[in-house]
Amino acid sequence: MTARVDPPREDGSGFSDRSAALNEARRRIEHLETALQTNRRIGVSIGILMSRHGLSEDHAFNLLARASQLSNRKLRDVAEEVVYEGDLPHGTAHTAEDRSDSDLDAVG
Repeated sequence: MTARVDPPREDGSGFSDRSAALNEARRRIEHLETALQTNRRIGVSIGILMSRHGLSEDHAFNLLARASQLSNRKLRDVAEEVVYEGDLPHGTAHTAEDRSDSDLDAVG
């Protein structure tokens, strides 16, 4: 995509417009980089749960999401803990399994 270049304005406001656009672009880049890193960490944590408990990808994600809800923490934070600890946070794993749908009964 080609950036649009406006001719400079006589009143000098063209510089501030470009500066604001640049700041907005930088903010969006930071946001997208964070989102990409979060997505990767969630994927890794799902893989860990799949391997550890013999779950399908959907089942592992559902278990992760349920643990997030039960602990009142963001999904990305629970996923990060799974990556470092190798399993769901203490105190949420058993409860998430007990309260989950029947598709998660295979975890044990």
